Amino acid sequence: MQFVRQKDIEKIFKDKKVAVVGNAKTILERSHGIEIDSHDVVIRMNNAMPKSGMEDQLGTKTTIWTQGKEKYFQATEDQWAQLKGVIWMKPKGLTKSGDADWESITKRAEEDWGPYEFGLWRYGRDIEDRVHEYVGHPPSTGIRIIDFIHQYTLATEVSVFGFDFFGARGTYESWYRTPSHRPHQGEKEFDIFRKFGFIEKETGWWTKIV
Repeated sequence: MQFVRQKDIEKIFKDKKVAVVGNAKTILERSHGIEIDSHDVVIRMNNAMPKSGMEDQLGTKTTIWTQGKEKYFQATEDQWAQLKGVIWMKPKGLTKSGDADWESITKRAEEDWGPYEFGLWRYGRDIEDRVHEYVGHPPSTGIRIIDFIHQYTLATEVSVFGFDFFGARGTYESWYRTPSHRPHQGEKEFDIFRKFGFIEKETGWWTKIV
């Protein structure tokens, strides 16, 4: 493991087909695992590493893990080993009381993650502020990483699986937890997502060619 800069993370996407895998429970209704794993870069979020028995729906590949809570850093040895990047999604100044701060994450990285070959990067406060401004509400991890790919990388194709935009078109449930409220403004994020140029290829699978 090594600490890297934004431009190092951007290089992972260059000329690549990218899959962003969300956590909506609806992802379990489709068998998109083969399609997900066919992408060059597969991004997963928070506590949504694939579990045994979910390969048909979720696939098995993970290239980049976007993370916002230290307690969610739970993965198998094989999952850690295949990572090329970990993005800590808590910019400076946004850590809430009780959350792990950057110091504790870097300490854990130095103590536990040394044998692995991925790069660890902290998502920038300037990017967060820009996304927050046009979302008008604290943005989700999903819309932040989709914005990052859209604004900063040279990916050739981006596909999105397992997003229902927090119940923008129904009742939101995550496949690994059921929140008691909608944590973000799904309707607004869905509008922004469509403005980025994504089209629905089939139910639960959105794509755009860059």
